[in-house]
Amino acid sequence: MNAQPVRSGTLDRLVPAYLRDPEGRWFAQSMRARLIFVEKSLDVTRLDYDDLTDPRWRDRMFIRSADHMFNTGLIAACLARYGQEKTEAWLAGIAANNPLGNGGDRNAARAIAEGRALIGVANSYYFGEMQAGVGGSEQKAWSESLRAIVPTFDDGRTPINITGAAVATHAPHREEAVAFLEYLAGDNG
Repeated sequence: MNAQPVRSGTLDRLVPAYLRDPEGRWFAQSMRARLIFVEKSLDVTRLDYDDLTDPRWRDRMFIRSADHMFNTGLIAACLARYGQEKTEAWLAGIAANNPLGNGGDRNAARAIAEGRALIGVANSYYFGEMQAGVGGSEQKAWSESLRAIVPTFDDGRTPINITGAAVATHAPHREEAVAFLEYLAGDNG
């Protein structure tokens, strides 16, 4: 996308520097991590992304395909952290576990609730939405069958995906577009 630089004291105050382009071409509006959902009765309190290769999850793990945009960010973070060889081994380990992966992230919770999976990988906001009943009573029940764990890499960091916003290069209403970005970054947005 072609975006024009925006200078806004409001955006500088509301959006931390590491969540915006230094030249003002984009600003993060939301963040999400890839959580690991765990069946509630499992005696597991900590999992790392590396644990997704553990054979105990064979045929009992839900994760979308590697080419889905939610996972490409996680794979890119793995590449940046570990390099190509270790990342390829990690992906091969996940594939060897024959994961379920038909459908969206909420299906990770559903698979756990239905006893088809013990763990699943999903974006963090799905857990909150399901807990709040946004997807209806059925999805709320799915969320009540699991716990959400925030996994990390071996350095203790959890990569996040962001959704950003920008003002298009040829936006006909630049001032209104900037005001909208400021609104989105604020409490009401």
